[in-house]
Amino acid sequence: SCPNDGVHLTRKSDEVNALKLSSSSRRPDGSPARGLLPVWEDRPTVKFHTTKGEIIFELFEDEAPNTVANFIALVEEKHLYDGAGLKLYNKDDRIQPVIKKDRPTHRIAVETTDREPVTGSLVMNVVNGSENSGADFQILLKTVPELKGSAIFGIVTNGLDIIASLKETDAIKSVVVERKRSHPYAPSVIQDPVKQEDEKPK
Repeated sequence: SCPNDGVHLTRKSDEVNALKLSSSSRRPDGSPARGLLPVWEDRPTVKFHTTKGEIIFELFEDEAPNTVANFIALVEEKHLYDGAGLKLYNKDDRIQPVIKKDRPTHRIAVETTDREPVTGSLVMNVVNGSENSGADFQILLKTVPELKGSAIFGIVTNGLDIIASLKETDAIKSVVVERKRSHPYAPSVIQDPVKQEDEKPK
């Protein structure tokens, strides 16, 4: 829920529509929405510290809320990607962190988005048609049309040149959450009793 029981805004254009709310507006239960005020919260962002430099990604919480919640939880609670190596897939169109810490044994449901799979996108690895890896994701080094309709949950906002320069000899020093919204990030997960190996990319 949002502070002040307000309207949760995720697009700047939403502000215009929200301001049209009046005392005659109704809540879902039919009660008057008096005092309903717009609340603007930016999308979450994370910063990757790599051996080549810093990269900042914006996360698409509105389109893939559980995927983003899972990612933020892994970053903040387990520091899972700190010290990860990098591995190229499909020649040179994507690169994936090689996790060196104990990986989680859960998976998450696939959240497909309408986002284009362009350079600098964050894409979750698919385990099967309905589940994503609980931890493995890829950074697209170029547009990959066949990934259209995948769980694209973020995009680079700063450091595209760093992404273009990443090699398998590089590494992720650390990943930190720079900004997040004012609610808990508790993902819904699918428990897997068998410890996962590195998931293969889609």
